[in-house]
Amino acid sequence: MASSRNALLLLGWAVVLSVAAWLRLADLGGKPIHADESVHAWKVGEMLDGGAHRYDPHEYHGPTLHYLGSIAARLSGETSSGELTIATLRLVPAATGVALVAAALLLAPMLGARASLFAGAWTAVSPLQVYYSRHFIQEPLVVLTTLLSVSLGWLAIRRSSWRFALAAGCAFGLLVATKETWLLVAAAAAPAIALASWPHRHALWRPDVLRNRLREAAAFIASTVFVTAFFYSAFFTDWDGLVDFVKGLVIGAGRSSGGVHDKPWWYYVQFFLWNPTGGRNWTEGTILVFALASLLLSRRRPRARPSVEASGRIFWLVYAGALAAAYSIVPYKIVWLALGFWHAAAVAAGAGTALAFRRTTRAVPRWALAGIVVAMLIHLGRNAHHAAVRAPAHPRNPYAYVTTSSDALRLAPRLDAIAAVSPRGRELRIHVALEEYWPLPWLLRGFPNVGYWLGVPETWSSADVYLVSPEVYETMPTELADSLATEFFGLRDGTIVVLAAPRDLWSASLPPPSSAP
Repeated sequence: MASSRNALLLLGWAVVLSVAAWLRLADLGGKPIHADESVHAWKVGEMLDGGAHRYDPHEYHGPTLHYLGSIAARLSGETSSGELTIATLRLVPAATGVALVAAALLLAPMLGARASLFAGAWTAVSPLQVYYSRHFIQEPLVVLTTLLSVSLGWLAIRRSSWRFALAAGCAFGLLVATKETWLLVAAAAAPAIALASWPHRHALWRPDVLRNRLREAAAFIASTVFVTAFFYSAFFTDWDGLVDFVKGLVIGAGRSSGGVHDKPWWYYVQFFLWNPTGGRNWTEGTILVFALASLLLSRRRPRARPSVEASGRIFWLVYAGALAAAYSIVPYKIVWLALGFWHAAAVAAGAGTALAFRRTTRAVPRWALAGIVVAMLIHLGRNAHHAAVRAPAHPRNPYAYVTTSSDALRLAPRLDAIAAVSPRGRELRIHVALEEYWPLPWLLRGFPNVGYWLGVPETWSSADVYLVSPEVYETMPTELADSLATEFFGLRDGTIVVLAAPRDLWSASLPPPSSAP
């Protein structure tokens, strides 16, 4: 019986990991590069071109993403910014996403073998997790390092192992070196740890094991500090980076309000529970239902101490709720910021699913439950594939937050055509005047003479080609405007770019009309 259960678990993991890899690795270059992705890609390009990485407390977040991006580029044979592709960079979050699913195996000592499998399954097909595992941003790394910190820390305490504590500290150090939101993670984990460990407090802090606890804490803190300093000091070569690290925490704490990104507290609730956009039911409410089941189906004898698995369920439920509350209270809300608490909800859902099967002892209800779980997993997987692979930039895709329009991909080839007929070639002088111009620096990185303005350019007559907003175009001198031909491109929803080029170059760069059959 035990061997057959183990075989089923192995088969389940093979299916889960295969689905996770397929959803995350398929057609990584098919989605237009997002503005946030382009900023990080630009940073990696600078590193490939010989520039040293220096942490900027005002922008870019922690350095781990950029280092991993440069490693992925070099392994792919892309050794300069001109050769760098977004598909290569997206291998980093995609591999991180697959690793996140696989890392659910580490939850078996905390929640049980079946619960860890179901946690991996819900994570594998969650549309949010899939979509942003294909996005070159820090959040997938934040979620993975959080899971590693928790699971390894749990093992350190259960086995009184300073080695596991050391590994947990390294994982937490990577989290700190990834993004300033580690503070929210730590703040949400504190009450979760307290509530999960409170029933076991006498066993955990007995005088005979106190020395072990102190040794584990010392190992955790030492490795956290070492890894954090290692990355923020650029491998111990720039100690000012540690000063900037502290500045970054202060600056990041002040970014709780983001103007156009401010949303009501219930934004994430509505997003996950009921989001009927584009004729599809995008709800991920099933994950929440099974997460709550891990609480509702838990029962124990009065005055009995919770089991290890029950304490694990308490941790993930409290952590998910606390982190979700923190992000809901803060006015600044972006879809991918939900990755952390929604992954915790998926872990709790895994525990709830396993508990539901344990409480269902009769054959018919058990098969019915299995059918429901499989149907919901397929539903989420289909939505994940549609959102992330089939229509990643569609305006009705709720996961495509402020995404770059597919129309923007026409812009660089159009400029290539103009450069091909211009005496200056790729030395064209291009003036860009847009309030939010990213990802244009990435799309135009093949043109060396590009200047950027947030408003009206200082001088109109010194450029060969203009990329401006309609509002800026209206301020263009009449004589200059009359000499230029214009085309319009959608950069993102609500953002139009006017391409204005000399009429002779514009006409010569057009493809010849197709002859009638």
